[in-house]
Amino acid sequence: MNQPSLHDACFLGDLEGVSALLDGGADPNAPASEGHRAWVSCAGPHPRPLNCVAVARVVSERHVAIARLLLRRGALVDESVLADLDVEQVGTAPEAKLRELLDAASRGGC
Repeated sequence: MNQPSLHDACFLGDLEGVSALLDGGADPNAPASEGHRAWVSCAGPHPRPLNCVAVARVVSERHVAIARLLLRRGALVDESVLADLDVEQVGTAPEAKLRELLDAASRGGC
C-alpha cells in the first residue's frame, strides 16, 4: 500500500500518518509536489503542510493536533495559512482552536 504524502495526511486529518512521516524525515515546510490532488490554497498549487490543514473541508480535533505537531517540528505560519483558514472556516469549535493556535504561532507565541 502506498503511504500518503505529508500534505494528503494533513488534509485528511491522519495524525498517525503525519507523525510517522515527520519521524521519517519529512520536512514540515516542504511545498506539495505535483500529484493526484489539485490543491486550492492561498499558497498556490504547491501549499505547505499547514496550508493543507487549513483547507480541510471539515476541521477536526485531529487537524488541531496535526497543526500543533507541525508547529513543534518547525512549521512556519505565514499569511497564506491564515488566509486559507479564513476561506474554509464555517465556525466549528475545532476551527476556533486552530485559528487561536495559528494566530499565536504567527505572532511568535506558540
